[in-house]
Amino acid sequence: AALADAAGGRQWSLGQAEAAMRKVYSAALTAARKVDWALNLFEKYPDLNIVKDYHSFIPPENVMYMQRIEEKIGGKRPGAPGKGGELQYASREAFLADFKRIYDNCMLYNEPGKSPYNFPDARKTAANMLSAVDQALKQRNASLEAAVVAANSMEHWLGCGRCRRWRRFNYPEFIEMRLHNEFWCGMIPRRNCAEICDYCHSEICTCGDG
Repeated sequence: AALADAAGGRQWSLGQAEAAMRKVYSAALTAARKVDWALNLFEKYPDLNIVKDYHSFIPPENVMYMQRIEEKIGGKRPGAPGKGGELQYASREAFLADFKRIYDNCMLYNEPGKSPYNFPDARKTAANMLSAVDQALKQRNASLEAAVVAANSMEHWLGCGRCRRWRRFNYPEFIEMRLHNEFWCGMIPRRNCAEICDYCHSEICTCGDG
């Protein structure tokens, strides 16, 4: 369903709102990649053949790098098959948090004297990259804010693959839940398939029959 933007009268669909968000996030990612040495240091997963003790300081689940951020922006990429991945950033803060993670990891691992394999000068690059991202987001804040407000103002629905009942989500929850190959009610904290459908409010739900 389309939603009117109160500020400008624009009609937003979820696809349009997310396309607008992707455009801003992609511009910020491009700004980060233009920082001197950023591509060399933070584009890919750290090379463990070079930084041999990296996971002694940064556990695998905390690693972040720019190719991963690009994956989380999602969308269709030129020359790539299919429609591309789903957007995984529900807000400016969520997007910026991943760059902050790159920065924090860099500050920790590259502290002078901490590891024989580290590169303390990388800390300056990480700081410059975080600043470039923040500036790029600020320059496009109006369009990003309008898109985020539109997405958060919509109702978001997923059908359970087991009970066939529909469940309603706010936008951040929806972003997380739609990443699963199959959604079912037990993925929602303190909810299950025994509950009535959120859409028709009926114990005998036929919503999933169509």
